[in-house]
Amino acid sequence: MKTYQLFPIAAAALFMAACSGSGHKGDSKGHDSVFKDGRDRYEEYTGLLPAADSEGIEYTLRLEYDHDDDFNEGDFKMRQVYIDQTGSTVYDSKGDFEVLTGTPDNASQRYLRLVSEPAKGAPADTTYFLVTSDSVLTMVGPDLKRSASGLNYDLKLKK
Repeated sequence: MKTYQLFPIAAAALFMAACSGSGHKGDSKGHDSVFKDGRDRYEEYTGLLPAADSEGIEYTLRLEYDHDDDFNEGDFKMRQVYIDQTGSTVYDSKGDFEVLTGTPDNASQRYLRLVSEPAKGAPADTTYFLVTSDSVLTMVGPDLKRSASGLNYDLKLKK
């Protein structure tokens, strides 16, 4: 069979695969997840977390998954807006993340490890989130345990 005859068959196969009912779908749950060509995916989480020296920190975390079959790693962008009486201060960071399994309290618990790119000679910063549900991430410390304060450290999937 000649090469030019294979192109329509390959195109039809790709079209049918894209229309099939298997795999992840972008907005099946109303989430702000997008799948392009059935492979690219991003999720955006937001939340107002407590802070010791301000009224709170407004977080926006965007996870951009790599092209692997399990969606277990990728790049992230995070914006932290420190809100206080005089206004707000914004910090942006970006880097790599991976989805891991197994915490000291639960061998099947999934969590995210975010490693930000170092800024001007400073070491890379690592942030951890427990995957609490399909739509909630909970910020935890390096020991992968929730805050003893009982305060809300949840980021919710943007809908």
